[in-house]
Amino acid sequence: MSDVSDRDQKFFFHYTPVEGLSYLFIVLFGLAAIIHTYLGFRFRRRYLVWSAAICGYMEVIGWIGRLLAAVNPDSSSLIPYLLNSLFTLFAPTLLLAANFMLLRDIMQRLGACYSRLNPRIYGKVFVTCDAVSLFIQCSGGGLSAVQNQNTVKIGGDISLVGIVFQLFGLLVYILLGIEYFYRYFKDVPLKNKPAEMYYRADFTPRVRWLTLSVASMTLLIFIRSVYRAIELAGGYDGKVAATQWLFVVFDAVMIALAIWVLIFLHPGWLLIESEAQNVAVRPRYSGEQSAAYDPNADSSYSLKPLKGQERV
Repeated sequence: MSDVSDRDQKFFFHYTPVEGLSYLFIVLFGLAAIIHTYLGFRFRRRYLVWSAAICGYMEVIGWIGRLLAAVNPDSSSLIPYLLNSLFTLFAPTLLLAANFMLLRDIMQRLGACYSRLNPRIYGKVFVTCDAVSLFIQCSGGGLSAVQNQNTVKIGGDISLVGIVFQLFGLLVYILLGIEYFYRYFKDVPLKNKPAEMYYRADFTPRVRWLTLSVASMTLLIFIRSVYRAIELAGGYDGKVAATQWLFVVFDAVMIALAIWVLIFLHPGWLLIESEAQNVAVRPRYSGEQSAAYDPNADSSYSLKPLKGQERV
């Protein structure tokens, strides 16, 4: 093995990062992170601060690493490569957590009785899976930082397990989401749910746009995860990992699009309180009154009778 001082950035990256692209994505992710921080506090959706905003800040750190490698390609420092490889690997996991919480919000708005899982625990289940995936990836990333070929390979394999686990959780999430909307549009609620979960709200234009946001983000993150799985399966010195445009297109562009889609189609704009209060819902069990969904109630599924409604 050659001495560390004899190595340059091309040795670590297997190519010289493009300086212009580094500046571009630092600006894109940095601006997105700042906007998400502001919107998260403004609309009292703080989970988007610790998920989407932090994802953006982590991507900035990763791309600063690439910028350092681009402006000083002869440097033998491992730090630029580690900043890039670790932070761009971990960051999208947080954005995926935001996606899970958004689908939960949509389910609570449209009708909980169509969901296989109780939406109250929906976010918790998948965010926990996401956290496990992140822990596995961090463990692998830590081992990959050690300058030993055997340890680097083991670290890459562990990170691959984390990505595959994330992909599995994402697939389950997608299937449950598809089932939910199938049941909603066909009006086929699940049986044996708590009585307060049997309501149905209209699929308003705003909710439609938010659903499009979640679907788009899911597709973009899924494409990125497949790319990362293929990259890690081939090893850090494999052909995929050594091809710069693949990383830019299937990692950076996918996550940049996803994080900006969430800005333009933000739940703060789309899940407005006044619309929720005006949406009429109907019970899916006998002997209960028609109701209006009250987003300010203590329970996520409180039913508030409408004046003048007859019993079903």
